[in-house]
Amino acid sequence: EPQYGQARDGATERERSRMHLLNDAFDQLRKVVPKSNLSEHQKLSKIATLRLAIHYISAL
Repeated sequence: EPQYGQARDGATERERSRMHLLNDAFDQLRKVVPKSNLSEHQKLSKIATLRLAIHYISAL
């Protein structure tokens, strides 16, 4: 039983780290993708960020 708890804690920490890296990558992408009609303080969702990036790249 104690080993399961330690393994679970390790898996939880790895997942938390993975999500932080992923969220940081989305934040960086949001900074470089041009936003047409969004306010400065409005944060794009992940899917909206990806769709804007696809549109932007295809327009290059």
